[in-house]
Amino acid sequence: MGIEDDLRSFIFKEILSGADPASISGDTELLEGSILDSFSILKLASHMEDIYKIEVGLDDLIPENIGSLKKMEAFINSKKGNTNI
Repeated sequence: MGIEDDLRSFIFKEILSGADPASISGDTELLEGSILDSFSILKLASHMEDIYKIEVGLDDLIPENIGSLKKMEAFINSKKGNTNI
């Protein structure tokens, strides 16, 4: 399972239980669309730290890094040093 799929799965299992995973694409704006609130952002950051072994600081929790699944995947890859993915 890729990063984007893992994050989508986590969101639908832990945050939006019962919703249709197909309703969110990689480009769906999760913050502007009010899909993620402050509590769910912290849960997601904790998940990223646990699964991907990266450090997510409060200053990392900005729309450019966590605004969509694709942005989160790019953020995780940059934290891990995987800039070619």
